[in-house]
Amino acid sequence: MDPILMTLIAVILTLIAYSTYQANEANKFWHKQGIPYKKPLLFFGNWSPEQFFLKKSFLDIIFTYLDEFQGEQLIGFYDFTNPRLLIKNIDLLEKVLIKDFINFTDRVLPIDKRNAFDISLFSMTGKEWRALRYKLSPLFTTTKLKSMYEPMAECSQSLTSILDKIDESQDVDMKEYISSFSLDVIGSCAYGIDSKNLSQPDNEFKRMSQKMFKLDHVIVLKCILLNYFPKLAKLMQISINRRDVADYFCKIIRDTIDYRKKNGVVRNDFLQMFMTLKDKGSIELRAKDPDDEYLRLEATPSVDNIEFNDDTMIGNAFAFLNAGVDPLSSCILFTLYELSKNKQIQDKVRNEIEKYVEEAHGNLTYDALKKMTYLEQCVKGKCLIDKGAFTLMASPLYQSHSTEPPIITYHMFHDWRFGAV
Repeated sequence: MDPILMTLIAVILTLIAYSTYQANEANKFWHKQGIPYKKPLLFFGNWSPEQFFLKKSFLDIIFTYLDEFQGEQLIGFYDFTNPRLLIKNIDLLEKVLIKDFINFTDRVLPIDKRNAFDISLFSMTGKEWRALRYKLSPLFTTTKLKSMYEPMAECSQSLTSILDKIDESQDVDMKEYISSFSLDVIGSCAYGIDSKNLSQPDNEFKRMSQKMFKLDHVIVLKCILLNYFPKLAKLMQISINRRDVADYFCKIIRDTIDYRKKNGVVRNDFLQMFMTLKDKGSIELRAKDPDDEYLRLEATPSVDNIEFNDDTMIGNAFAFLNAGVDPLSSCILFTLYELSKNKQIQDKVRNEIEKYVEEAHGNLTYDALKKMTYLEQCVKGKCLIDKGAFTLMASPLYQSHSTEPPIITYHMFHDWRFGAV
């Protein structure tokens, strides 16, 4: 046999043997830590093949896995060869998500600074994340969000006007209407543009948005490469965002910025605040509201400075659309569905709305909306501690079928579950 071929085969076999050894060692991690776990498959961990064939979602697999560990508060999980900790203890969840959140800054996907649309708070790590979060925090204060209530109300009025014209005997695909509404809200509040998705549902803005959230095998493969072969993914300039979609929205953002600069246009939206942040280096925080406590704004944060340039501005503006539209539309759709199935709760919500609208002289104002606590409970859902066990406080809609809180189940289209994992 050719010596070169023999050497090549020997190298390949050595690499396979080494990779197998490393994977076996990685799979011993939770055993050494004394954390309960399910024996993983070599290289694939605890993931199900159904995920890769798009037969099951990420959450379906996670909750199926959790069902095997009734009574456990901490469960080990193998994300391929990477150990992940699934937490069901509410005190630990609070520490990770709120109290000690500053220590849990990094996400999995690496950032490639060659692509403006990949540069955002969602992809940054460590000191860069802390610095950018501090700069962006004033954008999300109650005062800033309150100032955007009017454009949201205008989008809501457009939606209700369209729905009022539909014959009550007709079936209505609310998903299409709510998706268009969500795009209009994000377009107005984030970019200051009228994307006309409600009035022109077949426009390019909506088509590109739908393409953004389309999951296929190519996206799954990209996620695997970005997660487990980050250096190779960076070398190949792989991004989780679709290039044509990202280029389309980034062009809209750039054109809007250029138009405002040339014509001296100022709007009360996130893009305008991004422009202010870029020009001045910070956004003035005039007053603190009790509702802003979750932002944890510090007077003098001990973080390194970060330049907020054009790419950072465009990347974060694009991330607003990417991360905002689907959660908004899903939240509205799920709430509407459950209200339609529970007339008694629906009537109570309606009575509360009518009460505070009447107090506001027939207007649905921001202050009137803030008083609607029962409506808020239906939308959000809250858990509280009751004699050592967690009970579902909020949502009158979400009926718990589980004796293992805080994983709470409720029926919606199929067996949906929510909780912190």
